Amino acid sequence: MVRGDASLTVRVEGVPNLALLTVDGQQAVELIRGDELRCHRSVHTVKLVRLSESGFFEALRSKLSWGER
Repeated sequence: MVRGDASLTVRVEGVPNLALLTVDGQQAVELIRGDELRCHRSVHTVKLVRLSESGFFEALRSKLSWGER
């Protein structure tokens, strides 16, 4: 568990050119050894909406017939 006011730093230490960062489904960005990602709480807020009790992916499965043979 991480407190809401905590700051996190993630540093790439592994094999170069094998780490990718994707944020919110956008195009992946290649990370190399020594790159650092700093994460902290934003000053901006967002309101979220729940589509239904079953959830977003259940709606996709139903509408797109995922998992049916």
